[in-house]
Amino acid sequence: MVNSEGAATICLKGNFVFQMHREFSAALGNALLPEVPEIVINLADVSYIDSAALGMLLVARSRALERGKRVAISGAVGHVLQVLHIANFEKLFEIR
Repeated sequence: MVNSEGAATICLKGNFVFQMHREFSAALGNALLPEVPEIVINLADVSYIDSAALGMLLVARSRALERGKRVAISGAVGHVLQVLHIANFEKLFEIR
């Protein structure tokens, strides 16, 4: 989904784990449109995140940067936000 500022948002729900890699990769591919300057990964409805998901976020960042796009993470709370901070993702992503 592309918003009025041109950013594409990927909304995830439930547990963000390895089994979601195909779904996440497909959503990322759809978001990497030439006219989209930023991709926002919304984790507001994610209750659990594992190390494989952290890897998927890093791959998303790499693929976006190769195309000159920014990536932000939004909505993370509780356990998910704690894992992102432990992994120092605030140094790699804008966390909103």
